[in-house]
Amino acid sequence: MNGEPIQKWLQAVGVGSRNEVRLMLTQGRVTINGEVTRRFAQPVGVGAQVAVDGQPVVPGHERVVYLMNKPIKHLTTIEDQEHGPGLGRYLPEGAPRVFPVGRLDFNTQGALLWTNDGLLARRILHPDWSLPKRYGIKIRGHLSPDDPGLARMRAGMTVGKATYRPAVVEMGPQRTRATWIYVTITEGKNRQLRRMCAACNYQIVKLRREAVGPVALGELNKRCVRRLEDHEVEALEAAWLASRPLQAEEALVDEAQEAAGVVVSD
Repeated sequence: MNGEPIQKWLQAVGVGSRNEVRLMLTQGRVTINGEVTRRFAQPVGVGAQVAVDGQPVVPGHERVVYLMNKPIKHLTTIEDQEHGPGLGRYLPEGAPRVFPVGRLDFNTQGALLWTNDGLLARRILHPDWSLPKRYGIKIRGHLSPDDPGLARMRAGMTVGKATYRPAVVEMGPQRTRATWIYVTITEGKNRQLRRMCAACNYQIVKLRREAVGPVALGELNKRCVRRLEDHEVEALEAAWLASRPLQAEEALVDEAQEAAGVVVSD
C-alpha cells in the first residue's frame, strides 16, 4: 500500500467507510508520522505511522474484544495512577495492546469492553448512535412502582445544564433496606445515572453496568475477563447498526466539509 492515498488506505485496513474516513480527515483526527493531515489524497509512504484519534492503525492486526467485570475502587486505565489502581493487571497475560471502550466511574462496577479496534470503539461511543447500556442500581430504602422519580427518568429529565433522554426503567427485587432498579440508557454522559438519581432524591448503594448492547455480564465474576466470541462481536455490530441514524453520518460529513472548504475527490 506504499504511496496509496490516506483515504483509501484507511478504508482498506478497516478503519471505516468512505464517508467515515472522510469525516475523520476533515475533522483533523488523522495523523501520519505525527502530523495532522486533512488531505484525502495524502500518500501513505513505506513504514509510515498512521493514527486516528491518537490510536495507532496497524494493518493486518487481529481484532480482539474483551469483556471485563470491572471492580469498584479502580480507575478505567491500564496503569496505576496517583488517585487509584488501574485495570491492566486483570487483562489476560500476553494480550495484544487494547484500550477501554469508554469508562466506568471509580465506584461503579460491571461490564467494560476492551479492544484494539478503534473503529468499533468509536461506533459504540458515538453520542449520536444510541447503543443501549443496561445498569442495575441498588437504591437505599423501598420504592414503589409508581414512585415519581421513576416516572421522571422514563420521561427524560434535565439536571442542571444537562438534558437526558428517556430511560427504560424496570423494578427489581426489594431487599430489607433497599430496592434494585434496572435502567437502560442510550447515552453515556459524565456521571449521568448518579446525577439522575440525586435529582430524584435516591441514595445509591451500588451501581453496576449489566450490559453493553447485547453483551451482558452473565456469570462473569468481578475482576474476571473473557474474550468475546465472533458471534458476540457480530451481534454487537448488528446492534450498533440498528441504533445508528443512517442519514446523520452523511450530514456530519457534508457539514464538516463545507465548514472546512474541502473539495471532495476520490
